[in-house]
Amino acid sequence: MRAGYGVQPAGAAAVGAWVLMLLALGLALATVLRSVAELAAVQDVGGLVLTGLGGALVPLSLLAGWVRHVAPVSPGYWGVRGITAALTADSAGVWRSVAVLLTVAAAAFVISVRRVRSGWSRKDLA
Repeated sequence: MRAGYGVQPAGAAAVGAWVLMLLALGLALATVLRSVAELAAVQDVGGLVLTGLGGALVPLSLLAGWVRHVAPVSPGYWGVRGITAALTADSAGVWRSVAVLLTVAAAAFVISVRRVRSGWSRKDLA
């Protein structure tokens, strides 16, 4: 195997944290929204907004100044930063991004568990 190829631990951690965050956020949305149609709409629009704010569609340097200041609120920003940091061998940047993504995932998971444990049903949301 040539040098530079293969799975790097930092890259795997960044991608893994991103996947866990997406799953947890999807689960939280599924326990809060009333229907599959609502979930699909929020997922489509929300995913596009958060990805755009994160700099995955267009580099942040090309976006308006206010977007650069708001971008760190988006999990997409941390996903892009983590993967970029892994590709540039910036281990501190990877682990910072992983920590933020896992924090968001944990918060979303707590919301999901509380909703389900409280006897949640979709009828309660109507």
